[in-house]
Amino acid sequence: LPKNSLRFFFDNEQKNADLTELSEIGVYHLPPLPSFQLDRARLETDLIEMNREAGVDVQIPAVVKSFELSNDGGDHSVTVDREGETTTYRCKWLIDAAGRSNLIAKKLDLRIPANDHRIVSSWTRAAYFCVPSTCTCATPLMVDNRWAMLVWMYSSSCESGMVLDRKLRYRIG
Repeated sequence: LPKNSLRFFFDNEQKNADLTELSEIGVYHLPPLPSFQLDRARLETDLIEMNREAGVDVQIPAVVKSFELSNDGGDHSVTVDREGETTTYRCKWLIDAAGRSNLIAKKLDLRIPANDHRIVSSWTRAAYFCVPSTCTCATPLMVDNRWAMLVWMYSSSCESGMVLDRKLRYRIG
């Protein structure tokens, strides 16, 4: 999925202009060195299928209820709840793929607090957009000390996100 470079939008002095009234700077053509955005939903689906084809027992949905790490090189154990049924598995390798939940990092006290870190973000995915087949791109929008991104996917979905400084106050609407 091609990225189409950055576009900068500038508000008026009163900081109250509508998005359609903002002045804009950006490229007129695709950048000479292409960059790409992964369609995460498609990537995850492909990874699940490739693992199943390789003989991996992929269980979705499932929730890790607890786990125990071996200290002597033996097997680790993981207790999983899947649709009301609890099962404990033993494994040589345990990989934390829980995202921001950081299950292993929390258990081993590996998380480093970043109390002075001011940047926050939020991302979401919406499906079933009527997206023209020619509109598959990532469009970053940058205004003041924040930016947002719209990512139109081949799968008729749109991902959007916003990154901003938590110490600043923003006008919504």
